[in-house]
Amino acid sequence: FNFLVAILLTFGFGAQFNIFDNSQGVSFLTALNFSNLIMGIVALVPGTVDFNGQKLASDGSSILKIPFHTEEKLSRLSLTSDLLDGLDLLESKQYEQAIRLYEDCLRRAPDFRAIKIDLAIAHLKLGDLDRSLDLLRSFEEEADQEELALYGMYLYNALAWNFLLTSELEKADKYSQLAIEAAPKNENVKGTRASVLIELGQLEEGKKLIQDSVDFRFANDQTLTAAMYLGFVYHLQNDPEAGRKYHDFVDAHIDLLAKDELLLYARIRGRMDQPGSGK
Repeated sequence: FNFLVAILLTFGFGAQFNIFDNSQGVSFLTALNFSNLIMGIVALVPGTVDFNGQKLASDGSSILKIPFHTEEKLSRLSLTSDLLDGLDLLESKQYEQAIRLYEDCLRRAPDFRAIKIDLAIAHLKLGDLDRSLDLLRSFEEEADQEELALYGMYLYNALAWNFLLTSELEKADKYSQLAIEAAPKNENVKGTRASVLIELGQLEEGKKLIQDSVDFRFANDQTLTAAMYLGFVYHLQNDPEAGRKYHDFVDAHIDLLAKDELLLYARIRGRMDQPGSGK
């Protein structure tokens, strides 16, 4: 992208690359052109980048590896655009469309087993927990060490969330611990781990993980789920006034919750309504 911008500035607007050879001073376009050129070069340097708490190959490393890829890996690379579209569909809560897209990707590249994780998440969001668990278990059984190194965090987090929804807390505890060991800084992983800890009665430890995750300006899966459980913690600690703002936030954006989140919230509110549920 940076190289494309540099070419456009050069041939479309006559910008120069050399900021050190300009008798009229350095223009804005020249500086912008030079910076895009440098950023493009830096992007090609082999190395790793941190994405959502995981170390991934940089663009430079990926490009250098292309001549050595097998036909299978090249087939996976050809799905990149579709998989990005799938993430957009998940983000916009178009889960049925995401399922159709991921199923098509699996048909085209059946050895790209990690697609099952995103497919499982789409089913989970629609409340189809059995199908979601089948897909996740299938990947867990089939994955090799390389796949687990790349996708283990996503697998373990999804399994933990699934078991949280089915109230299998021992399993949820196991997988949420594996997920946070793999990616301790990932906000989604921290949210899942916190939810499990709170369900297990480890209130303060769970609260610490999500205390700063609620931004009342932005309502999304992450902030709303954190708000659900923070409100629940304060209720259990017999401090309903401190927790009320969190559940007011959830109630104001209830239409944004997917079926899995609605299930959790209904369960939390039901437990809060039970006599003597607070400490």
